[in-house]
Formats: sequence, C-alpha cells, structure tokens
Amino acid sequence: MRIQLFSPTLKLARTGNQYTAFQWARILEGLGHCVVLTEPGDMLADADMLLALHATKCHSAIRAHSAQYPDKPRIVGLAGTDLYGGDAVKLQESMEVADHLVVLQHRALQRLPISLRGRARVISQSSIASAMEEPKPTRDPVDVCVVGHLRPVKDPMRAEVASRLLPEDSRIRIRHAGAMLDESYKSRVDQEMRENARYTWLGELGGEEVVNLLAQCQLMVISSFSEGGARIIGEAIVQGTPVIGAEVDGVLGLLDEDYPGTFPVEDTQRLADLLQLCESDEVFLADLQQRTSSLAARFDPQVERDAWKALIDDCESALSGTRSL
Repeated sequence: MRIQLFSPTLKLARTGNQYTAFQWARILEGLGHCVVLTEPGDMLADADMLLALHATKCHSAIRAHSAQYPDKPRIVGLAGTDLYGGDAVKLQESMEVADHLVVLQHRALQRLPISLRGRARVISQSSIASAMEEPKPTRDPVDVCVVGHLRPVKDPMRAEVASRLLPEDSRIRIRHAGAMLDESYKSRVDQEMRENARYTWLGELGGEEVVNLLAQCQLMVISSFSEGGARIIGEAIVQGTPVIGAEVDGVLGLLDEDYPGTFPVEDTQRLADLLQLCESDEVFLADLQQRTSSLAARFDPQVERDAWKALIDDCESALSGTRSL
C-alpha cells in the first residue's frame, strides 16, 4: 500500500512525536508499504490510506482526506495533547471520520467516548537494547537520568530540585538530557549547574546517545504533567533501567498497576524519598529491577510490528471490499 503519514513535528527539534512518526514509517516500510511523510499544510498525496499522528494538529488534513477520499481508510494516532487538554472539538471531529484509532498505552482508552472505543487499538512503542558491551555500573555514583526537553509540560527540573533534599552523603547524581525549547529555563539550569554538584545538563542528545545514557544509568526519572504514552519508558525498561515516574496516564499505562516507583505530580518530597530508597534499600531496588525485567517483553519490536501488520491488513481488506463493489 501507499500510505501518507501526517505528523506535526517532522522538522522541529527531536520530540517524542517526531520519533514516533519516523518509527511508524520504518515499521510500515519494513512491512513492504510505501510511506509518504508529510506535515499539516502539505497537499494530500495520491495514496491508498491516511495515517495521521495527532488528531488535533492534523485535524485539517484528516477532514480534507475524509471529504476528498471518503472510501479510503484513515488511521488517527492520538497524542498526549489530544487526550489530555487539547482541542476537544477538533479531537472529536478527527476521531469521528477515522476508521481506526491508535493509542500508545491502555489507560488512554478510558479517555475515548464509549462509542469510539471499538475503533481503538493499543500499540506501545518498542525499543532496542543498547549495543554497549560494558556492564551497567551498580554503585558509586548512582546515576539517575532525566530525558526530556526543557518545556513546562515536562516539569523538567523536578528531579534536580528533589536531589537537593537528599542526605549530604547521598551518591545520587542527576544527568539531564534535553533541548532548551523554552529559554525561560536557561537561567534556572545555569544556576543549578553552579549550585548543585549533583546536577549536570547534557543538552540535546541523539537517539543512540540517549539509549547509551539509559544503559549507563541506574534509574530514570520522568516527571511530566502529561504524556500520551512516554516512549522513554519503554526505552529505559529495555535497557534494564528502572523508572521513577509521575502518576499520569501516559506513564502508569505503560507499567504494572502495582508498580511501586511512582510519585504524585509535583511531589518533590516523594520523589526524593523514592530516590533515597533506591539508593539505600537493596530489596526495594531489586524489586524495581525485577519488575523492569518482567516488563521488557511489552516493548519488543516484533510485538509492535505484528500489531501494525494486523491493523494495516484490516485496512487492506476493507479497501479491497470497497473496490469490489
């Protein structure tokens, strides 16, 4: 099939949506399909179907495709800003004309109208383990990574602030990778680098560099106010790096229901307590590591590939049925 894939962030700094779009394109091409990557505002291509990553930001393209090609399949992927605080009218209109909806974690299904849940499939994003041969360090220092651009929705400085609450003899060190997308954070980062010996800002890293960072660290913190289905969680888990995550759907929906390494949004003290517990309580840390190992199969590339194959096969069958009429 020839598939036109719309994504709102192809040319911006590396973001989760951008990585998702490119990953979907690679998977579909690996399945033998031709993928045309485009952005909102681009012309509709002469394609067999439309795949849109972001119901609200790709709203105009989705609606135009529905009007111009009513009999061709449409798959709409729902991002975090679609489900958690986006434009409700555009979201509803895009979902109504979609033949299939894709969400990145199972809690997202609860955000959909009951009438549309039957169109939705959960396809979590897979990851591949680092090729680094060095074993993960286990003791001094205890490296904790934060992987997220500096912008408000990521609450990017939470781990750094929490590290200030740790005992003086703590061996924890925060390593933060992410682009400065909001310049208002620059002075805070500069100050933190001067005053907090536990904190290092690494700037924006490439995909392989992020994977290697995760492989080197003993823990990963994600403190976002909102996530659609945080791909960094799967990347951390595949590297064997336990997650300490904020209690939002896009984090909790990728973990076990009773996963103990979570904290309420903005709860700096609870985050600090969890970091200290991981450092000082070997039993607690071993439990997190065991749970991390048990979750890894969810993020196997073959699982994601098989899910996409099943979905596209359904679209092809529907399209063949339409053409035969």
